[in-house]
Amino acid sequence: MVEESLVDLSLIAAGELDGEWLLRDHRGPVEATAENVEAARIFALDRWRERAEENGLPVPADLSGACKFCALFAKSLFGGSIDGHYDHIFNRIGGEVLDLSAASADVAGLRDPYRSDPELLASEDLHYSLETCVPRVLRWVAAFQRPASPGPRP
Repeated sequence: MVEESLVDLSLIAAGELDGEWLLRDHRGPVEATAENVEAARIFALDRWRERAEENGLPVPADLSGACKFCALFAKSLFGGSIDGHYDHIFNRIGGEVLDLSAASADVAGLRDPYRSDPELLASEDLHYSLETCVPRVLRWVAAFQRPASPGPRP
């Protein structure tokens, strides 16, 4: 569905994720409307619950712990850049925060969830950690269907 983003994630799968890719604010193939962002959040939550079941874990109530997956998924769909710190990774589009996991308990428990740590963003540890999420996120991107645009009304 969104081949442009699959190319970006394929580069990551090839080990080419770096701080430059994280910070590159590009346009995504899906417009970041409130409706599309909510559809992506619901879709990510459903996939996060499936992942828990696959791993024999309790089914999560929210996207707590999913911020790396959500940030890669959102960047693939909506573009923007990836930002964050040790406790939370999120997206920025045109400088504005877009966080699919914003309503999660782990994010709500943070004093300053949207601060930036350039040192972490440049770290090979973060890059490797994100790279491990790519195969699953590639499947999410391929399966995501954005809401149909409402047609003309009679």
